[in-house]
Formats: sequence, C-alpha cells, structure tokens
Amino acid sequence: MNNFNSNNIMERRSIPPEMNKVLVGQRFDRRAHEYDRYADVQTKMIQTLLDWQPVQQHMQVLKEQNGNHNLRMHEPSKLLDIGCGTGALTQAVISALPSTSIELSMLDLSPRMLQEAQRKLMLAGYDVEQIQLIAADAEKWAAVDKVMDNDNDSGTRTITQSQDSYDLILSSAAFQWFNQPQFTLQALYKRLRTKGMLTFATFMPGTLQQLHEACAYADSQLNFDVHPRGQAYVNAVDWQTWMGKCTSSSAWMEQEWTLTYDSLEDMLQRVRRIGASNALQQRSAPITRKWIHYMKEYYYEHYGMENGSVHVTYRAGFGYISSEQISNKINESSLK
Repeated sequence: MNNFNSNNIMERRSIPPEMNKVLVGQRFDRRAHEYDRYADVQTKMIQTLLDWQPVQQHMQVLKEQNGNHNLRMHEPSKLLDIGCGTGALTQAVISALPSTSIELSMLDLSPRMLQEAQRKLMLAGYDVEQIQLIAADAEKWAAVDKVMDNDNDSGTRTITQSQDSYDLILSSAAFQWFNQPQFTLQALYKRLRTKGMLTFATFMPGTLQQLHEACAYADSQLNFDVHPRGQAYVNAVDWQTWMGKCTSSSAWMEQEWTLTYDSLEDMLQRVRRIGASNALQQRSAPITRKWIHYMKEYYYEHYGMENGSVHVTYRAGFGYISSEQISNKINESSLK
C-alpha cells in the first residue's frame, strides 16, 4: 500500500471552488418529495439556530412589537427565508410569532422544494396565498438593484427600502452553496430594515471529514492525484471577517455533531437523498469498483464499529448580524 497521511487532505481553501447551480437545483428538485426523511443534521441546525441567545432576543423583540398594537408599525413585519427548502425553518419561526402580522417570503433555487414548502404550510393551516414564493438563485436575487416595471415610462424602477427590505432574514444549510459568499452576505445585509436581523447556519470545514479521508485514501491507492472530493466550505475566520465588514453588531457560534448510521451504504444514501452530492464545476478522478473497495476499506477500518455501523461528523457555523447594536453582545466560538 502507498503511504497515506490523512492530514494532507485537510481543506485549506477559504473560498470553495465554483458550484454548478444548475446541477444543485436539479438534484434538490429530484429529492424534494423525500428530503425531510433524511435531513437529520439539517433539523439539528435549525433548532440550534433558533435556540441561540442573540436570535432568541431578537425574536422576542419582534414578537412583542407584532403583538402590541401600540408598538406595531403600520406595515407588517417582513420575513425572508433564504434557501427555504421544504419550509422547516419557516414553520418553526412563524409558529413563534403572531402570523397575522407577518409578511412572509420564501426563496429557493428548486421550484419543487418551494412547492413542498407551500404544501406543508397549507397543511399546517397557513394561508399560502399570502406567502411570496421566489424561485431564484439567492446570489443573483440578492445582488439585483433594479427590476422591470411595465407601468414605468422608463422601463425600470429602483426598488425602495419599504418594498425590498426585511425585518428578519434567516437561512439554514444554504449559504454553503454560494459561489460569492462575501458579496452575497453584504447584499443581504443591505436588505435589512432598521433594527433588522440576518441570521444563518451553514456547514463548515470538517463536515464529512471521515468520508473525505476515505476518498483520498482510495485516490492514493490508485495513484490518482489526491484532492478533496465533494464540497468545500468557507472557514470561520472568513465568515467572521465578512460579518464584521457589514456591521459591528454581530455574533458567531460553532457546533459539531457526530451521527451514527447502520452502514456506510446507509450514510452515503442519506447524503445523496438530501441533495448534497458533489455539484462542483470541475470533474474528480473516476470512481471505479476498485476505488469503491479502497474507500470502504479505509472507512470501516478507521470509523466502523463491530456491528457494521459507521459514524460521520458534521460541523456548522452560526452567524448573526443586525442593523442595530445589540445589548449584551455575544461573540461566541463555542464548540459543544
């Protein structure tokens, strides 16, 4: 066997390689009907995000404003879910707020994901006719400064603050699909109303590290160039730097989970069924039967258990930025 050092394949890129958004959308379209059955870690990310103290504080203020007719603004509070998927984050948020005073928008790259989110909200009793569904690439959508308006003689109009701004922008497990995360974060921040909040959860380096190691081992045994297969992720330092450039009112937290699956095949199936297969523009080395054999050999030897089950690690970062200075500012880098 060739000498293999798993440390050599650790991700050191601050910006992930180009993501093929067409493939991303197609894969999520195919999995929309079954996504919730396999979204183990995504459910944990949503719960952790909403339980986070700065988010809880902001949600409580918003709840009080919308529940008090004397404090409520003339316009309803506007909420936007970026990369909403099947609507799990949206449901969790609006269940804690007076829904009659919330104007809800949901954006996703996958039209079928939006359809599934709409169906779930309808079954939960929400008036889906009042929900704005946006099928779009969040990066392109966030960067648009002007839209067409047929009623305007000039053919275009500038989107005004009241028309295109939000009190609350949330996202979970979507920011890792961005090709220009820094500029998209800044563009989304500019869409916050006064005292608005943008908060997100995103995967980080270290996610599926065991699988990355096993794939690199297989590459090395077949004398392929050893390089990371699958998706790369932005690191914490970059996220915090970009958040700081938006506002001094920001917070950051990290969380790690190690999940156990009945077999390697079970784990790989779940990864595929949540649409998280590799969608990078460049091609990896070929996957052959021999390559699969080496990959499984390494995985079971290093991360398998006697009963045939395996474990895999997911790592997530949680960001919070606000257009208003928050009291008792929290700037955490805790790992539980």
